[in-house]
This record gives sequence, C-alpha cells and structure tokens, in this order.
Amino acid sequence: MVETTYKTWWILHLRMARGENLNTEEQAAYEAGLRQLNQEEILNVDVATLRKGRAEVAALEAQNAQLQTRRNTLEAEIAALETALGKRYDTVVLLETVDGFQKGEKGAAVEVYTMPYEAYDIEIVTDEGKTKGLVEAVRPEQIKVVSATSTGVRFASIRIEEEGTCAAVLFSDNTQVRVRAEELYARRG
Repeated sequence: MVETTYKTWWILHLRMARGENLNTEEQAAYEAGLRQLNQEEILNVDVATLRKGRAEVAALEAQNAQLQTRRNTLEAEIAALETALGKRYDTVVLLETVDGFQKGEKGAAVEVYTMPYEAYDIEIVTDEGKTKGLVEAVRPEQIKVVSATSTGVRFASIRIEEEGTCAAVLFSDNTQVRVRAEELYARRG
C-alpha cells in the first residue's frame, strides 16, 4: 500500500475504532484497505525456502561454535607464550652472536619494546656482574629467559643516593629497599 493510500485508510480506521459510522463508499474503501494490508502481511515464501534458510542458520551457528573453540584455544596459547616471553629485568642468555656479543653470554633485559615489533635492550654482564655493554633491539628468538637464582628474585637496579651513604635497591618483583652503607659494611665478612 502506498503511503498516501495508507494515510487515507488510517483516518478511516481511527473513525471505525472510535465507533463512528462510515458511509457506503468509506466503508468499501476501509474494507479494501484492510484486505490489502492483510494480504501484504502474508509471507509469499514456500516452506522449502524457509527450511533452507533454517539449515543455513544452523550451519553458521555450528561454524561459529567451532570458531569460538578455536579462539579460546588460541587465547590460551597466547597467554602461555606471553608468560614465557621475557619481561623487564629478566635474566637472559644470547642464543646467537649479536652486535659483537657472543652466543651464550648472559645479561638482563633492561627495556622491553612491543612496537613496531617485540624487542629488548639487553645489558650484557660478566659472571662477576660487571657490565660489558648494551645490545639494543634484540629479537625474542635471539634470547632465552633463564632463572637467575633458585628463588627467581634478583636485582633489577641499584641507585646510589645521598652522596654514597645510601642505596635504593629494586628487585625483579618490584620490591624496593633502601639500605645504608654502614649497615651493609657491618655485614661484611
């Protein structure tokens, strides 16, 4: 039904709903409009088409369930990989020679980058803990995270303060301790 015809019919419908009497011509127009609206509401689709549509919906739901299962599996794999990836202050070993530092040398990840790709700045140290140098933009496949100690707690940074009379020590678990030089000196031996 076109809009202008519908508007005319709607006025007649409101009059009928209020209980007004329509003349013969108005009554005929009202009933013709009612038949047309009822006809437009009837679905002109055969049962086979409806069944085909229902089957397509079921197939898509099954595919969606498979995709959701795959997504959950991938998210679990990503979480496991993220746990295995290096974090700031992790102790790492070089798996290949990088910028003059030899395969097998150890260091600490002092910076972690995720953009434009994952990379690390590694401070290479001697077995005595002295800094040998810095390797920048090391890719994850070039290093392996290793346990520094049996407890996993290690120094992250030591900052000398108050003209050398005090030090702020940051551990790998983000615990921070301030210690006075005299206290440490008294423990020597």
